[in-house]
Amino acid sequence: PAPEDDADAAPEDDADAAPPPEERPEEETTLDRALSRWIVASFQHVEGSLTLDDLDDLVQEVVELNDARPRSWFHRGFVDALAERALAEREPGESDDGRRYYVAGFVSGTSRRARARGLEVAQSLPSADATLFDPAPTAAGSRIAEAVLLEALEQRAIPAALRWIHASRALPSSQVDAALRWARTSLSAEPADVPRVVQALQATPGWPEATRTQRRRAERWHAVAQRRLGHVAQAQRIVEGLLDDARGDERAALLQDRALLRLGVRSLEGMKVPHEGEREAYLEGLAEVSGDLADAEAAGRAPVAVWLLALPVVAQRDPDPEGPALHDALARLRRVV
Repeated sequence: PAPEDDADAAPEDDADAAPPPEERPEEETTLDRALSRWIVASFQHVEGSLTLDDLDDLVQEVVELNDARPRSWFHRGFVDALAERALAEREPGESDDGRRYYVAGFVSGTSRRARARGLEVAQSLPSADATLFDPAPTAAGSRIAEAVLLEALEQRAIPAALRWIHASRALPSSQVDAALRWARTSLSAEPADVPRVVQALQATPGWPEATRTQRRRAERWHAVAQRRLGHVAQAQRIVEGLLDDARGDERAALLQDRALLRLGVRSLEGMKVPHEGEREAYLEGLAEVSGDLADAEAAGRAPVAVWLLALPVVAQRDPDPEGPALHDALARLRRVV
């Protein structure tokens, strides 16, 4: 069997190797973090935690304490969802920002109880609430995306995933990593979805703060998806741009990608040793990319390159069973099978 042609290869010497702290885009305050802990403790019935009535009073006092602090409404919505209340009507004088945060808290609380239900709530908001998240991205939109994005991707609810990515200023680093893992695993089954999700992530205002590894993985999965879709020119532009400063295993993977693009191979799954009439053109094609393949093998881990370098000998009509070429080819194949 052929090796995977979309194997992961992290950039070498990543300047952002230490992941950033899990800090939300709007930078939660100590008060926000404390309130969230108290709310969760109450609903988990931790000894000494607040009763629901006391929790309601506390959250309401925080909301009323500062009209210029709309994010306090997040906790009101969070409590209502965990208490299994209905989405509250908008209160008189409640600002658009405050209402956004209330809705975000409600979706987050619902998602905490049941991820699938959280996505359902986010996708069935009353129109007056849903339009608050269009068209500009907001911090409250980021909180909804944080709550529902992975569920949407796992359900292949791509329009929902895109809707909440577009509503976000930025996503926590762990969510970006999870979305990129989803992209990697989707390359074989649903490659058309990958560029849409990757480009949406890249369009968020906070994308420049993503780590170098995240930015380069996003680009590579975009390129692999375009190759699998047959969009050669787009894939080549991405690969060439990434190769400029790639090293080690990442460079090896990208050189493999470039060789596959030059061969016109969308994926290795269906690639077979050619029939008699196709053999000459097949061998010529492999010879043309042999430089990239050899460079990939020298640069780092390159199972696809090793496999392709072995094929010319295997494709010969009658290879010498005792010759060094066949011996080397079989040794290469054993390394990747």
